[in-house]
Amino acid sequence: MAHKIQFTSTISNKASCPPGWHTSKTSRSCIKLFLSRKSWDDARKACQAQGADLLINYNKEKEKLIYEDEDTLLTQECWIGLNDRNHEGDFNWLDDRQKITNVPWYPGEPNNYKNRQHCVIVNNKPNLGVFLFDQWCIHTRYFICEFSLENACDKYSGFCISGCDERYKKNRCDAQLCPPVWRTSKTSRSCVKVFLSKKSWGDARKACQAHGADLLINYNQEKEKLIYEEKDTLPNNDCWIGLNDRNHEGNFNWLDNGQKITNVPWADGEPNNVRNRQHCVTVRNRNNETRLYDQWCESSRYFICEFIPVCAKNRYGANCSKTCSENCGGPENACDNLNGVCTSGCDKGYQGQRCDAECTNNKFGVNCSENCNQNCGGPNNACDVRHGVCSDGCDDGYQGEKCEAPCNKRTFGANCSKSCSKQCVGPNNDCNNVDGSCIFGCTDGYEGERCENPCGNNTFGANCSETCSKTCGGPHNTCDHVNGSCIFGCVDGYQGERCADLLDPELETGFYYSKIAIIAASIFVLGVLTCFMMCAIIQYSFHDTSSESTFDGKETMLNSSYPDESSSLFETADSFSDEIYANFPVRFASQEKSSNVPARSVLIKNHSNFSTHSRSVEEFYDT
Repeated sequence: MAHKIQFTSTISNKASCPPGWHTSKTSRSCIKLFLSRKSWDDARKACQAQGADLLINYNKEKEKLIYEDEDTLLTQECWIGLNDRNHEGDFNWLDDRQKITNVPWYPGEPNNYKNRQHCVIVNNKPNLGVFLFDQWCIHTRYFICEFSLENACDKYSGFCISGCDERYKKNRCDAQLCPPVWRTSKTSRSCVKVFLSKKSWGDARKACQAHGADLLINYNQEKEKLIYEEKDTLPNNDCWIGLNDRNHEGNFNWLDNGQKITNVPWADGEPNNVRNRQHCVTVRNRNNETRLYDQWCESSRYFICEFIPVCAKNRYGANCSKTCSENCGGPENACDNLNGVCTSGCDKGYQGQRCDAECTNNKFGVNCSENCNQNCGGPNNACDVRHGVCSDGCDDGYQGEKCEAPCNKRTFGANCSKSCSKQCVGPNNDCNNVDGSCIFGCTDGYEGERCENPCGNNTFGANCSETCSKTCGGPHNTCDHVNGSCIFGCVDGYQGERCADLLDPELETGFYYSKIAIIAASIFVLGVLTCFMMCAIIQYSFHDTSSESTFDGKETMLNSSYPDESSSLFETADSFSDEIYANFPVRFASQEKSSNVPARSVLIKNHSNFSTHSRSVEEFYDT
């Protein structure tokens, strides 16, 4: 294959457009329409391989160049270099980030159908005109490439006013990059050289590789002209090139491609594989006609080497004086040696052709294709452009570098630092990860979003929906906020934890009559005692005031006078003032009857000279 070799610049375009390219006089550029279908990105890469890019600054002149000779394109769609991939609705050309408005959109376009149309095609609507449409970038379409011819120079000296095109060097911009005696192929952007020493195909290849090159590939008319225009010694001489069928007879392929090729200018009757040993190819010019022949690989022939000159790694531009962006993708941050466009896209967090712009609008990642998490903290939900790590922490209720994970069970709030209330219903006291509100409500006896408040206003139970019983005791009928049990007991006539049950009527009636009976008995006893006392007082007063006694009593010793067992004292007198009663038979001397009188109650008035064993009776009174 054609090797790449490091030099200070790259190869230039002509001052006029190459064959097949149209010249735009207004923009001093070359334009070509390619009739192979590719996605927008692949189409762009194909243009860049031609030293160009997708067409920009579309106008009427370019429109005419595209369509004047292309009848097949009347209704075909073609990619151009207009897109809004960096910011929806802000369409800009590849060479300018400014939003454009003055382009011929078709009515109703751009419409960003299904939010995925970010690349632009041009389409000729019969009888209507040429219009632009936004399209999904992965669709395959034809495409239009363009490169600039801007090479202004001083009209007297020929020195380049704005410096050299990146494909040239020296002040006059007429010296190409390829080393001396190497010819420049502008279509393939390579350097070509014929070596006039004869070698086998294998040795010829090694000789090319020693120069940082390889045997010539992709033979075409331009390369043919480079080889033969100044080589009078070459006519009728064969030169090895990099085409062979050594891997499989009849399947000829170039060194850089294993695919079978068919579109090469074989000589008549070739390839013929004489004696089944011709597997390498030479080019030969006979009678001003160049043709290819299969040959025995061990034959000695001249050979043609080719390499693709590039700047040193990570360098680009005029004299390879510029450095590829460190944000270019790939392990080596590689970029196009002509214009610095990153060949492997951008690193995470960067965008633009040269990957020199950070992601904006809360985007991050590869091609700024991901959005910062909406749970990132701060007013703008900002995050790191490379990895999406939230710059200002997380909103309440979320955790993790990208704030993608809700708080764990039983936690909520900023940094998930708060605990759900134990009064939240559920086995895990589940609550909302943001504000802590209980998801399944509160346990009995509590209320509020977070179930932190006991029931109030004499309420209790689930959602504080029940009211304390009015039969609860106390001044406010207060009850327990969880189960409703009366804290200060029940009012009269009620019982139970919530004082909801009446007392048993039978028990209540019995209790009522018991109280009446007790009261009545008390009144009766009190009445009897009162009567008794009154009678005693009246009788006592009667005997005390009478001058005539019924009995003629004499002082008698009680024990000696009445020794019989029928006499007894009710109470022992302990002092002078005591009065006691005795039961004994009474005998009266003045009466004729000698028999004993039935026992009577006699009041014995005490005298101070009574002894413990002998009491004297002073007076007898009939009680």
